[in-house]
Formats: sequence, structure tokens, C-alpha cells
Amino acid sequence: MWSPRILGLCPMMSKVLHMQSWPTPGGTVPREIYSRYGGFSIGLPTPLFIILGAVLLWMYIDHSRLGVRIRAVGGNPRNAFLSNIKPERIKLAAFTIAGFFTSMAGLCLTAFTASGDPWIGAPYSLKSMATVILGGCLFDTGWGNVGGAVSGSLFFIIVSNIVFFAYRKYSQYRCCPCHGNSWTNPRHDII
Repeated sequence: MWSPRILGLCPMMSKVLHMQSWPTPGGTVPREIYSRYGGFSIGLPTPLFIILGAVLLWMYIDHSRLGVRIRAVGGNPRNAFLSNIKPERIKLAAFTIAGFFTSMAGLCLTAFTASGDPWIGAPYSLKSMATVILGGCLFDTGWGNVGGAVSGSLFFIIVSNIVFFAYRKYSQYRCCPCHGNSWTNPRHDII
């Protein structure tokens, strides 16, 4: 069951973030990092190479023996154990791979925003789980794939843009004191 892991993760994440920002919140990123991330290599944007590297790495993992074992353990850990696969070891490998991809996403977010604030990714925690569920991945059984998660995130981006631009158009015609992004986020979260 996945809920105890999630319930344990959220308070721990909050405590770690509080400890990181204890002396002073915020931080700076060296100019070389965000200028290189926002720059071009061989005429193409640098984030494109990062995405391409992540896709190639995932394709390699997915077609390897480890990928087959991850799918087997995600489908049914008991049957995987009966097939001489150690589910605990495979779960550890899966969480390690997920941690690597998450850390790469955090580094890309840091380079993109040029901010060292540990709270900058906090709004993405619940939204990332929602996009994975919208993409057809199930937390309790382990079924799902990267394509589904990406399609869920694309759907989430489309809904977010529709809500943002519809509210922007609506606020032009109506005198409303609620300008800004603070009123579009609750409407976006309701959808």
C-alpha cells in the first residue's frame, strides 16, 4: 500500500526543507550555471540535450533486465518473488532511479529559475502526483509507464494555460480586485 509511504514522505520533506533554510531562506546560483542552461550547444538549446539524455537513459533502463524486473515487481511482487526476483532489492533500485531523475529535475529547475531557494519546488509536489495519476499510473499496484506520465503532464499544462488565459481575458472585461496569479491557481487546482 502506497499511502503510508506518502504520509511519511510529506512531513519528512517539510522538516528537511525547514532545516535547509534555517539560517536564511533563499540563495543564489552562480551565473555560469543558469547562463549555460539557458544557452545553446551546437545550435540547439541545452535543455534539449538534457531531455534527450534522460529519454535515452530511460529507454536503456526500460529495455534492460532491470526494467523487466521493475515491471514484474510493480505488477505483482509475490509472483516476482516466486520467479526468483528479490522485490525489496528491485524496489530499492526503482526508488534510486526515481531519486536520480528527481534530482536532475531539481537541478534543472534551479538552473532555470537561477534561485537557490529550497522552497521553489514545493508547489510541484502535489501537482506531480496528480499528473502521474492523470497519465494512468497507479501508486498502489505499480502499473504505469513514462508515456502515460508525460501525457498526464501535458494535459495538466494545457488545462493550466486555458485557465490562465481565460481568466486573463475575463479580468479585462470585469473590474475585479483579484488580479495576478494568486486567483488562477485555486481555479486551476479545482479543475
